[in-house]
Amino acid sequence: MNEEEAIKVTGAQKLLIERAGKLYNNAQYKKALVCFESISKQNDNFASALSQCIRFCKNVVDINLSPEDELYIKTKTLTRYLWCAIVILAFLTFNILSNKENYAFSFSDIVLIFASVAIALALHHIYSHFPTGKKLRCKYCGHYIDYIDPNGESAYLGMNNCRICRRSYPMPSIFWDSFEGQTYIYGRGSVPEKIFYEDFEARNPNYPRSEMADKILRGKKS
Repeated sequence: MNEEEAIKVTGAQKLLIERAGKLYNNAQYKKALVCFESISKQNDNFASALSQCIRFCKNVVDINLSPEDELYIKTKTLTRYLWCAIVILAFLTFNILSNKENYAFSFSDIVLIFASVAIALALHHIYSHFPTGKKLRCKYCGHYIDYIDPNGESAYLGMNNCRICRRSYPMPSIFWDSFEGQTYIYGRGSVPEKIFYEDFEARNPNYPRSEMADKILRGKKS
């Protein structure tokens, strides 16, 4: 949008755009899609600028999770519950120990202490066998992969690619996936796979052809 169009953005629209951007960047595609569609209905400029973000959201929402994805979600959820439980139990255990004068423990005290130890061991086992670092769903194949900064390493070197579908820059980015970001990538020839340029040209038939993109897409030599 140009400056004149930007002035027309209301405060409520700005807040909705900011919320949509945060949701999208965190790969909360379903919630982001609701926001994007609401924004698009309010202004055609928004619909054009966010069209690719909307496509990615719809794409991921329609993809079924793999067993590996489901295991990650269950492990992450279980870990969250275990951390809550261990904090509560640790607090209760601390109160028991701090109020004991003769260190005579009741059966319930012993159960509480052992429960705290058991949960701590369970957490250790989970972290040892099921890495629960930050993972987000790839905007192309929809599967959970380790987070890769969308502004990070070069995909040409294989350092910013989805480990499953191998597409470049798999993490969602409200900027790079907007029309402005997509045209920049297209014009610079920033990704190595031809499918990006084929898709871009199919979606934007009237956009000026890029020489860099043409070299990659047609396999021409400089």
